[in-house]
Amino acid sequence: MIESVSFSAGATRMPSALESTSTTSSAATSFGQVLQQTAADAVSNVSKAEATAIDGLQGKAGTREVVDAIMQAERSMQTAIAIRDKLVSAYHELSRMQI
Repeated sequence: MIESVSFSAGATRMPSALESTSTTSSAATSFGQVLQQTAADAVSNVSKAEATAIDGLQGKAGTREVVDAIMQAERSMQTAIAIRDKLVSAYHELSRMQI
């Protein structure tokens, strides 16, 4: 029972960049394309957050909108950093292998 709860909670927290990539792409999508799309989505989210923050300072956007945009950008950056860390770790593991 606990496993199903943790699994369902993890499924609801899937990053939007990976979620949108997996639902809109074909089975022939390469790993590089997925990484490229994830990075592009992260940059887009940060740009939207900056624009929303500026709008908030000018009184054009509400506090809730600003906080939501910044939290989405933060999640995107955390996802990008986690992917980068995993790639670096995998590279180090491969470099330590004896041939």
